[in-house]
Amino acid sequence: MTNAETILAALLLDDEGLLRACEQQPYQGSGPGGQSRNRSYSALRLIHRETGVQASAADHREGARNRAAALERLRLELALHWGRELLKLPPEERARASSTELPFRAGAAFSHPDFSRSVARALGAFLCADLQPAAAARALGISVSALVRFFKRHKKVRDLIWSWRASAGLPALR
Repeated sequence: MTNAETILAALLLDDEGLLRACEQQPYQGSGPGGQSRNRSYSALRLIHRETGVQASAADHREGARNRAAALERLRLELALHWGRELLKLPPEERARASSTELPFRAGAAFSHPDFSRSVARALGAFLCADLQPAAAARALGISVSALVRFFKRHKKVRDLIWSWRASAGLPALR
């Protein structure tokens, strides 16, 4: 199984399946002392064993909330990593590797697993369309403006798209 296929399989897992595929490292969050300091080991770092992609969360005092936040961040990192892996493939293999089994929901909340799956699907469509938003939007069945708004919703997604277009000598999306 290629790295892109491994990442795709991880994106399709539910929360429990993804947690089983990860090494979980609890740690004590850092920061200034005082009453509001998190003294317990409720912060969590997740490392996907097969790809090495990792994400962490130390935003909350409750371990369950940090686990949910770390899972959300890990899914997004996996989707971005999947896009980078697709970029390494020749164009004819890219089209085969881009998966239509991933759902695309432009309005999915960041916390919903479909958001990261939608990011991966949109990145695949964008790469197969040679970084042209009109062709990618047609492939996803949405308007160009809806695709650009979707890419702009999350800073990491926007920055990746902008860097791809800049390296290809194309202007940033408006």
